[in-house]
Amino acid sequence: MSSGCDMGTGAPSSECVILDVMKRRLAHSLLAVCALVVGDASAATERWHVAQNDHFLVIGNGGPKQVRLVAQELEQLRDVFQSVLGLRVQSARPFLVLAAEDQDSLRKLVPWFWDRRRGSLPAGVFLAGEEKDWAILRADLESPTLIIYHEYAHLLTRLSLGPLPLWLDEGLAQFFASTKVGDHEVQTGEIDPNDVILLRRQLPLPVATLLAVNFGSAEYTERDRVGGFYAESAILTHYLLLGDDAKHRPRLDSFLKLVDEGVSEQDALVRAFGGAAALEGELRRYVRRLLFPVIRVPAAVSEEVIPLRELRPAEAAAFLADFLLHTGQVKQAQGYVEEALRTEPNLALGHLQRGSLLLHEGRHDEATSAFAEARRLAPRDALSQYRFGALGRPPLADAAAREEALRAAVRLAPGFAPPRGALARLLADEGRSLEEALGLAVEAARLDPRSVTYRVTLVGLATRLGRTQDAEREEKQLLRVVSTDPRALAGLVEHYESDGKPDLGEAVLRRVRTQSPRNLIAIQMLASFLERRGRPDEAEAALREGLLVERRSTTLLNNLAYLNADRGVNLPEALDLADKALKIEPNAPNVQDTKGWVLFRMGRLREAEEWTRKALSASEDPVVREHLGDILEKGGRPDEALAEWRAALANGNANEDQRRILAAKVARAEASAPPAH
Repeated sequence: MSSGCDMGTGAPSSECVILDVMKRRLAHSLLAVCALVVGDASAATERWHVAQNDHFLVIGNGGPKQVRLVAQELEQLRDVFQSVLGLRVQSARPFLVLAAEDQDSLRKLVPWFWDRRRGSLPAGVFLAGEEKDWAILRADLESPTLIIYHEYAHLLTRLSLGPLPLWLDEGLAQFFASTKVGDHEVQTGEIDPNDVILLRRQLPLPVATLLAVNFGSAEYTERDRVGGFYAESAILTHYLLLGDDAKHRPRLDSFLKLVDEGVSEQDALVRAFGGAAALEGELRRYVRRLLFPVIRVPAAVSEEVIPLRELRPAEAAAFLADFLLHTGQVKQAQGYVEEALRTEPNLALGHLQRGSLLLHEGRHDEATSAFAEARRLAPRDALSQYRFGALGRPPLADAAAREEALRAAVRLAPGFAPPRGALARLLADEGRSLEEALGLAVEAARLDPRSVTYRVTLVGLATRLGRTQDAEREEKQLLRVVSTDPRALAGLVEHYESDGKPDLGEAVLRRVRTQSPRNLIAIQMLASFLERRGRPDEAEAALREGLLVERRSTTLLNNLAYLNADRGVNLPEALDLADKALKIEPNAPNVQDTKGWVLFRMGRLREAEEWTRKALSASEDPVVREHLGDILEKGGRPDEALAEWRAALANGNANEDQRRILAAKVARAEASAPPAH
């Protein structure tokens, strides 16, 4: 699953898949973004400990025993994963875990889950990134790492296996999420009894349908249907790994090999398993068993394997700033950065985070200076070298200085993919050492198979060097990646748009849409793309085509309602669409806001205000607060409208376009306000 997933309630929410897909006005109608909660840097005064090895870094404020337990369990899972599947377990980017002492500590770091005021409170969150992956969990729970096992298993699986069919990707994650670490033994592969009961009663999906589910299918994106998909995927994967004394494992290996060689999944299914019907018969027989095998291995990880120490207060502040910047809590992060550098002015990590903060504020020259200072203070730190080389701006970071820094980062951290990818792009842009650049891009893509950026660079370099077959092979692999990963698809489209090649982005979206007609997220992304390109009628047509496939999709109903409300057309139908979506998900704040926006366009201001305030009570979102300001202004309450626009502008989650629009509204309202007496 994607980044920002709440893992406190079992299977990750389908919202997590959708969160990163849309970009502008349609984005807010999919999932309300995280609220900015401004606090002080008091957590930096607590005692934080760190446990670190070559695979991950765990920091926590619950004492050394708590931190060591989390680190030991993660290392044990990694060891079991390697022994069961025999795959690579070294990530291409750092994996950092924040082990919060208790619920209060967790709430300070991920406040938006409480701000939603709906659903269960989280026990852990996983956040993927380009440079590093973060997880945060409550360390006071029994076996706290169970919260993130599912996503950590995803991370490890994708390192070696690359793009997988969704049923297998989630099935493997569920398989390893069951891992239990004891003092002397580790057990993995336990089946949830509730899944067995469900499947004995009736398979939620025909196996042919199960195997065709993708990241945008209703069976995966709709909250009331995803449970059946997870249960069936988990038991089918269990059968292929452990059933009948693991005799089916070679069939699974054969299937994966065929798919990797470019054979279609349908043909690979027939050749490896005899087809969907045959596999369904085997699965039906398997779920009727009384007992299911598990894997038990001796606990192999001792406490001494993972060094542990107490962090200095400045170090703790810098780490917390890093996490808060990663989650968009910019103002709170600023307090930690200031605290770190006030306590230790020569702390390289503090200057590194200051550079990231300045970059977020658009102050590129000052950010470059901060990265240069971090690099000077810690010349053997690969991340400082990388940030300067990849993000620095001239004149301080000219091409020669950037190249020097990136080469240093490659030497210092051979398994860290970003410096290789950045150096390949730098050499390609300079038009020199193209063979070396190609080799760097190949290695970066090998280290991080899911990265779109590295593969785009690789295709471009192979084409420039006249290696047509290599370019075609990598292009096919790129299309496989984006067909199985919504974040990768969104990233590729964004790359083409920023590179001035929107036609290529549209072609990719339409290709994925054609390959998977029931991929609802691909439909939403295409509609969003068309709307951004000033083609709202085509966006509307794409959403209507999607509703012909899946009439009960709340996201499609909501997006079509919002699109037409935003441009003031078909308003009675838009209201009906919003009401249909609310019947399916009555408490969805994104749909509540859409209904409020439709009513605003219809001139029904009292009702519009009521629904918009409902949405805000469940989830803070600058777009929704802007809407409330618009409603209040239209209702003749300019002072209240100005207050709402100011609050929306102060929200760190507003993007550049939103901030520009909000700033204009605030300036207009202030100019027309009567002078204070």
